[in-house]
Amino acid sequence: MSARNSSSSSSSAVRKKRSRDLGSSRSLGKGTLSRKSSGTSGTSGSFSGFRDAAKEQKEAEMILERKEQARQNRLKARGPSRVRKVAIAKKKIEMVGDIDVVRTNKFLNSLDEDWVARLEQVNQIAAYLENPDISDEEWYHCLNSFRAALGRQFEDPRSIVIKNICDPFKNILMSRPELFHTYLPFFLGKMANCFSTRIAVIRNNAQALAIFCAVNVPDPEPEYPIAKYIMEEGMKHRQADTRCTFIRMFNILMQKFEPEDPETESDLSFLELIEQQVIRGVNDAGVKSRDESYKGLHIFSKINRTKYMDIKLTLSKAKVRRYDEVTKNL
Repeated sequence: MSARNSSSSSSSAVRKKRSRDLGSSRSLGKGTLSRKSSGTSGTSGSFSGFRDAAKEQKEAEMILERKEQARQNRLKARGPSRVRKVAIAKKKIEMVGDIDVVRTNKFLNSLDEDWVARLEQVNQIAAYLENPDISDEEWYHCLNSFRAALGRQFEDPRSIVIKNICDPFKNILMSRPELFHTYLPFFLGKMANCFSTRIAVIRNNAQALAIFCAVNVPDPEPEYPIAKYIMEEGMKHRQADTRCTFIRMFNILMQKFEPEDPETESDLSFLELIEQQVIRGVNDAGVKSRDESYKGLHIFSKINRTKYMDIKLTLSKAKVRRYDEVTKNL
């Protein structure tokens, strides 16, 4: 009985050992197979990556070819261009001498706070106009280009600007006074507000500039542009000092007036305008304006005695006394 049990136990032990050896051999076989399969799959993956990159490159080339073919087809369908090619002109910079017209006008019209730089620009314009080598056409072109910008400077409320702007303006005026008379009415309109400002420096310099203009700029017949501007526009101002300044200018222009003998039609028409101006002046609301008009009446007595007497007879006794007081030393 014991022998049978021992044989059965030994046989079972042999079976277990065989099963263990068989399991280990199977697992070893699987590991070897798996290593082989993994090596094979890595190699096949690298080849497949190369094939994909080549395929993508080929597809990109085909897309570019199709785009180029489509572009060629469109050009072929359109035919030759029916639109004339126009060359785009380059922007031309307008220059007056060495002065950039657009840039200078923009800077001066802005009334930039840097008034010294503006004054330098005005002096540069004056220097160009003072050049005796330029023609009258070039002089006109320059002043026409910068007229508005120069007049704009009189709108600056700072006294130091107006005081310093008068000197280059006189230089411009004296460069060719025989041509400047057509521009003087415009500049008088720009200066008019300065004649009556409360700031004494601005007022005195502007009035002195106006008198300087009246003395040095001729007023050619038969148009008499300066005198007509004073009579038609200057006397419309509400400020007494402004009207007084224009009356002083008109008196200077009357001193220049020399009617021909016998008097022409233009002389007679201008004498009528002078008569109207003197009558308006002696009846002005401002005391200074009336006194300056009495001086004008005295000047008118040397031009046409008859009309002078007609005006004087219309004055009141008080005005006649005041006229005698104002003109006794003239």
